[in-house]
Amino acid sequence: MHYYRPSKFVYCHLKDGKVIWIPVAAGIYKHLRETDLAGFLEDPAIVTDYTRRALQIAPWTNILREFPADVGNG
Repeated sequence: MHYYRPSKFVYCHLKDGKVIWIPVAAGIYKHLRETDLAGFLEDPAIVTDYTRRALQIAPWTNILREFPADVGNG
């Protein structure tokens, strides 16, 4: 069985000052290439939306374990 792995991780500074690592995974935002996605994931609002979309649409359950549990809860 093949498991999907993120191509890399990027860090994001949240509004509360916390720094989190986010997996870069193709397919969450269909209009962005994976190489362009990393730059967008520096914005806390986009990280929250990206994480929510991943929880809704990502077909690879193992990638979901890579997301911080508390994104969007503050």
